[in-house]
Amino acid sequence: MSANERDELGEDLPPDYISSVRSGGFYGWPWFYIGNHPDPRHKGKHPELADKVIVPDVLVQAHSAGKVWGRPVGITISKDGSLLFSEDGNGTIWRVSYGR
Repeated sequence: MSANERDELGEDLPPDYISSVRSGGFYGWPWFYIGNHPDPRHKGKHPELADKVIVPDVLVQAHSAGKVWGRPVGITISKDGSLLFSEDGNGTIWRVSYGR
């Protein structure tokens, strides 16, 4: 999943992110961001959750939404097992396969 993080915590803070989705996972909202960093607007609330926040896999520059360089919109599996997906940022179809 990708997330456009919250605003009004400072210049370029917090960054947006991309992360795997885990069943029952806690990503911090609204008390923490990017791991166990407390949101100052909720400081001191739910400290018992600080160690349960899942840290995102990849950080992305804050406020980068609207600068489209790719936006996957459709996905399928071809007969040879490769993954095909279309993206409307460039109007292309991508093929991803596992090389053996």
